[in-house]
Amino acid sequence: MFNSVGGDRKYQALHFAEYFATFIGNGVFPNPSNGLQVYAKENMTVTIKPGKAWINGYYFVNDSDCDLALDISDGVLNRIDRIVLRFDTATRQIVPSVRKGAFSASPVAPAIQRDADGYEISLAQITVTKGTLAINQGAILDERLNNNVCGIVHGIVDQVDTTTLFNQYKAWLDSQIKLYENDLLAWTTDKKQEFEEWKVLRENDFNTWQMQEQQDFNDWFATIQGILDGDVATMLTGKVTNIEQKQAELADDLSEHALEETAHGIGDKTQLLTIEKTTLVGAVNELFTDVSDGKSLIANAITGKNGTANGSDSFSALASAISNIGGGVKSVQRGEITLKEKNSVTVNINRIVANNSFVKVSTKNVSDYSSKSTVRAKINGDSSVKIDCYAYPSATYPLNIIWEVIEFEKVKNKQSGETNNTIVDISKINPSKSFLAVSATTTSSYNSYADLVFYGGIINNTQLEFGSPTFGTATYSWQLLEFD
Repeated sequence: MFNSVGGDRKYQALHFAEYFATFIGNGVFPNPSNGLQVYAKENMTVTIKPGKAWINGYYFVNDSDCDLALDISDGVLNRIDRIVLRFDTATRQIVPSVRKGAFSASPVAPAIQRDADGYEISLAQITVTKGTLAINQGAILDERLNNNVCGIVHGIVDQVDTTTLFNQYKAWLDSQIKLYENDLLAWTTDKKQEFEEWKVLRENDFNTWQMQEQQDFNDWFATIQGILDGDVATMLTGKVTNIEQKQAELADDLSEHALEETAHGIGDKTQLLTIEKTTLVGAVNELFTDVSDGKSLIANAITGKNGTANGSDSFSALASAISNIGGGVKSVQRGEITLKEKNSVTVNINRIVANNSFVKVSTKNVSDYSSKSTVRAKINGDSSVKIDCYAYPSATYPLNIIWEVIEFEKVKNKQSGETNNTIVDISKINPSKSFLAVSATTTSSYNSYADLVFYGGIINNTQLEFGSPTFGTATYSWQLLEFD
């Protein structure tokens, strides 16, 4: 440049920029170390920290945080954006901006502009993965030290070449990531193999244990199967009585022998009722062994019938446990009434346990009309039965009704009710240990015996079903008893 003489030398900012560009290289100023560094902020926003840059002889200053918003992510594909400083020759300014990348399954960073219209340096790459809602710091690759796209401002014609250092660092980082991924994969594979081996061993152990337990149960059940056949309570009571009788007889013999021990020894051992007859000690031990084994068999039989007992229990405790087994019929009451009109009657009965009982009714064909009547019954408290009759009974055509109340010693659960519905929900039961008693009445008209057909049944463990192919509106009285 030369001084102007008479205005023959006029210089523009472009000339000064070209001059400074000859000895000051493009890039960011090194101090502070985080000058113009890109940070994740929130959602899809990033922040450029304060700092300075130099592009083709022009000076840029960012004196406060500068926020830039990225476009939202795609739902299927990824992309890589760049944060750049753009020197725009048309607008004559340097501005921070986002250069958006193309969507791809394997995206690459977009190229930066360097032509007559503008010149860009890249501060960072940002990976925008599919479906992401916010940028994190791990998605940002700092490019300030990469001479190919940015670099550090240096005070001589060329600047310090950090590309090699940057590439070495990136290669090391990539190798470490690959190493950690391989180590993790190997560790996961080993642990999975160890678990599968452990699982096979545990399954084998369980199968062996299950088979042994099944065999032990079968062996045990074979020893008491004969005991459980028939009237269990009577058989077990008889065995207890025999054991007690045998024990009492031996006790009497021992008392007699004790009185004669000094003069006559221990008496005639051949008269012992035990198999062991050579020594009294052996006979006594045999007796106690038999008693102990017998008590264990009785206790096992009781528990096999859902009772509670232990082989160490006393005989009185075992007898009490036997009496609690129950389950048989305790009482049956029955009777017959005659109705000459549609009516509801109450029949008094001896006191029962209502939850252990059910009532059933049937009719006698006194006449053609009375046989077409419908009857239902239910237990009304613990000392009466309610019977409802509809349709034809009259003074001319009376109806004879036979009723029976059956009471059991023990019932696990009873449910009952009256309904006009075809499906009734009930508390959960075991259908294989339950039965249902049903009676029904209807006010609908009918003309033949076939019209009187109705049904009730257990559908599953929580529902009952009622119905009739001919009844119109019907009322069903139902009683459901479940046993152990």
